[in-house]
This record gives sequence, C-alpha cells and structure tokens, in this order.
Amino acid sequence: MTEQQQWLPEWHAAKGIWLRWPYRSDIWPMAGDAAQGDILALLSTLNDTALELHLMVPKAALSAATEKLEATLGGSAAQRVQLHEVEYADIWLRDCAPFVCANGLHQHFGFDGWSGVDDQWQKDVDARDWLSQYLQAKVSAHDIVLEGGALYTDGEGTGLACAGGTLFRAANSEWSVKAFETELRERLGIERIHWLPGKFSADETGGHADNVASFLAPGVIAYAMAKPGHADYATCKRVERYLTEARDAKERAYQCVALPLPTPLRLSNSEATSIAARAGVRRRIAGMPLMASYLNFIRAGNLVVLPTFGIAEDQQALAIMQQALPHVDVRQSPARALLAGGGGLHCASWVEPELSSTASSE
Repeated sequence: MTEQQQWLPEWHAAKGIWLRWPYRSDIWPMAGDAAQGDILALLSTLNDTALELHLMVPKAALSAATEKLEATLGGSAAQRVQLHEVEYADIWLRDCAPFVCANGLHQHFGFDGWSGVDDQWQKDVDARDWLSQYLQAKVSAHDIVLEGGALYTDGEGTGLACAGGTLFRAANSEWSVKAFETELRERLGIERIHWLPGKFSADETGGHADNVASFLAPGVIAYAMAKPGHADYATCKRVERYLTEARDAKERAYQCVALPLPTPLRLSNSEATSIAARAGVRRRIAGMPLMASYLNFIRAGNLVVLPTFGIAEDQQALAIMQQALPHVDVRQSPARALLAGGGGLHCASWVEPELSSTASSE
C-alpha cells in the first residue's frame, strides 16, 4: 500500500468539523435540550478557529435549531455555522462516517446501530452516503462492520482497537481475526493492530478505543487510568501493561500518557423520566452509569478539544494534555449532557481533512 492509500491520522491538517443536532425524545432527556446546549457550546469553542463548521439538522428540527443557534451564538458566530438539512437517526456521526485516506478516497464500512442499540440506524447509513456525495468523494464500500470510534491509526501503519466492538460482534461473526486484520491492512494501511484488552463497563458500544486509548502522535499514546476501587480499574491496568510492552509497526516502544478516568457519572431520575420509552431503542434507566472519558476528545490537526464533566478531574486532564502536546492548542468544552445519550465529543463529531496538503501537525 502506498502512502496515498493510508487512512489519515487525526493530527492531519483539518478543513472542517461536522456535527449533528440532538432531537429525539426516545433517546435524549427533554428531547435533547441539554445535549443541544453542549453542541452549541462546542460550536462556540470552535468559532475563532479557521475550521469550517457544519451542522446537520433534520427538517422537523431545522427552525428550532436555527433559532437556538442565533440566540446562543449571536449573529456573526451563528452565520459561521453551515446548516445542512439531513435526516439521520442519532448524533454519533463518528461511528457511521467515512474513513478518509490520503488520496481522498472515502472508505465506507458496515454499520448496524452498535449491534442493535438503535433500530433506526439505516438513517445514519443514508446520512453518511449523503455526506460523501456532498463532498464529491470517491467511495469504496465494504461489508465488514467498523465504527469510527472503534479504531485509531498513527498514520504510519499501526492501529488501536477494542476487540469487543470490532471482532466479537454478531455482524462480524464470519470474519476471522486474520481476515479482519487483512481488511484493515488492505483498506486502511494498518500493518499492525493493537487489540486493547477489555472494555469499560459503561460503554454501550461493546468496546470503543475512543474511551480507552488514543494516539497523540506516532509513538505516543494516551490512555485512561482509573483509581483503585473504580469498576474499570483492572481493565485500565491491563491496558497500561499491554501498551508498555507493545511496539508499533516500526518496532518503536511507546511513550504512554495517563489521563484520569472519572468515577462513572449516572443518569439522574429527572433525565430518565423525561425520555420517551420506545421498543427498538435501548431503554435509559435512572442511575445507569454514563461513559465519561477524557479520551473521547476531538483532534483536528493542531487543535484538541477535551470534554468537561463538571468535576475536579477536568482541570487535571487539561494540564496533562497540555504537557503532553505543548505545541497544540488544547481547549475544553462541556459534554456532561452528551453522556446521557451514550457518547462524547469524539463520538459526536467528524473531522473533514484538508486534502490539498499532506502537511500534518505533531
């Protein structure tokens, strides 16, 4: 595989960020009102960057979204956001969006609503196809189910993934480990894959890397570390040991950076009772743990946006990331309300790479 066929790493120069508007009453508390606040806050955080800002909104919510956008961001800031009338199931764009290679090819993999967490997942597939058509990209489609939050690349032949959300799911049952790894190599240029041992207890996806560990640069990995007594402490220690002993595709050992894994936040009773129960979508119950991870951050070239949850660890995570990436613009944006729907900032975003240049930021 040539360099032009490699899946681009997240520090590659970015052109824009795509987001979706939360609107469903059967997933979101108060029909997404608080989650909409997190999306608006993120748009505000990104407003002074050079990135193009795109927001998908279904037709039925377009008027309300436009009104909130103008009321919250103000005239000029709101005008920076390009609204797109698109039908979709939920806001987790990352998991059903294209994987973009250096030559501009959009790789489309299968998507099944996280093994059936949401029965309206076909709308997300249609929205992904719309996105590639809008960007006038050449597309290559594949049967294997692979979500954007489940896999990372260092851009130099190495990948990070959790087996639970990739290998060990019904949709991929006919794929052997060898065949799966061959697919990753041929489609995305991943010559060596690190199968992270385990998943976090609050993760609804079956196990996604974007909650557990992420490349910060070639040879540098950030990973989540819980305190003793945390439900996922043992998993964090297994991941830590694994990464300490691992070598990348170029046989380099890793510099490992530990970010705190918060004690699980929980869905409140008021949040749970405001969600309309419906067969076909996961029921969200008061007291259920929410997957709060600082690894679920947005990376867009030389910019990182870390989630905040209104807890003490927010500032600790910021300081660690700023030290690990001293030449990167590290910011924060609230994401507690997004957790109620099962994801975070990384899950809710898709970064459109700048394809006119092969420059990357480290």
